[in-house]
Amino acid sequence: MKRVLVVDDQYQIRRMVRWAVETAGFEMLEAANGEAGLAMALKLKPHLILLDVMMPGRFDGLAVCRIIRTRPELEGTWVVLLSGNDSAQDREQGKQAGANAYLTKPFKPAALSTLIEKLIASGPAPSATPSVPQEAETAATPSEPGTSS
Repeated sequence: MKRVLVVDDQYQIRRMVRWAVETAGFEMLEAANGEAGLAMALKLKPHLILLDVMMPGRFDGLAVCRIIRTRPELEGTWVVLLSGNDSAQDREQGKQAGANAYLTKPFKPAALSTLIEKLIASGPAPSATPSVPQEAETAATPSEPGTSS
């Protein structure tokens, strides 16, 4: 079974992501901070990692992403950054860190599930620092206030 690792300090986000990952038919692993997430990624080699950008502790999501991109054993792993910030500068920092996609919170779990399916189905992630796939732009559209996903 394909594995997805979510690294986010907010339990509610991890719970919402669990629904999206399991709906897509994948096994979900989770960590509450960057250091634990990096250790899990190196040990369990997930197919896709969802990283919160802003986390307390030694490593934020950008730092974890940069480290992942230097590790040969994680080559081909998809990395999607999750953030409440959506400026062009924030997205550029994510791209420079090596992220394959950048989603802003709040996001619709169904859109995340679709993005996960598409990325994993497309095979290994490109090894070079990629641009954000068009699917990520669609999935990054925040849900309207007061609507549920």
